[in-house]
Amino acid sequence: AHAREKHVLKARLRIHSNVARRYEVQEVKCMRCGLVQSSSNCCMSTKCKGAPFARYYCSVCNFWDDDESKEIYHCSKCVICRVGRGIGTDRQHCDTCGCCYPIEHFRDHHCIPKQLQSNCPVCNQFLFTSVSMVLITHCGHAIHEECMRQMLASGIYKCPLCMKTLLDMMPAFALMCDCVANTRMPPEYQHTTVLIFCNDCERKSTVPYHFLGHPCPFCHSFNTSVLQMFNSPDFSPDGRIVEPNVDPPRQPIDGGLPP
Repeated sequence: AHAREKHVLKARLRIHSNVARRYEVQEVKCMRCGLVQSSSNCCMSTKCKGAPFARYYCSVCNFWDDDESKEIYHCSKCVICRVGRGIGTDRQHCDTCGCCYPIEHFRDHHCIPKQLQSNCPVCNQFLFTSVSMVLITHCGHAIHEECMRQMLASGIYKCPLCMKTLLDMMPAFALMCDCVANTRMPPEYQHTTVLIFCNDCERKSTVPYHFLGHPCPFCHSFNTSVLQMFNSPDFSPDGRIVEPNVDPPRQPIDGGLPP
């Protein structure tokens, strides 16, 4: 019995170090009576009289959960237990993405093969087996709900992977556009332009340079990156504008062409 108990304890240690090892568990130990028995959700001892180990039990995952505040179901395609009431009730599995979505978002979601077979771009935790809530952004990338909340609270509204906006920023972009229109640039920048790339519509364009930002002329997004600047003024170390050093044209010699 002592050897069997050691085997059960060793199996529990493997479960904590590697989630996949939970499928190898064959025996469990009742914490009430101490009986080591075959894996199930009810104690087989006469003392416990079939008392359940937990409110939820999955014989495939060898998973027990006694939290009454959440519903849990097993997805046979994910081969894992997830939070929710079940497939067809409030969840739907996508074979292309290889994961489950809330049923109200399933029809409009953006398919990416093996969607959750990656790490969260913020905390670097593996998403497929994460116990934290995972969100799918409008651009189709996965991120922890809490990680996204912290990003937005810090003023970061871009996807860490593709740099597209995570929310509807058009009201904020309209305010920024008014600020740009009402803020006059110094005269030395009147001919300065920049080549920009819009992270939202993925188009390039050339627009006037401005200190506050550069709106995309196609989708009006301020989520743009400067690729190149043209006709920018030069400054000396003390901050004064340096006039460009342009050599005067050479005069022809003996009526011929300049050397």
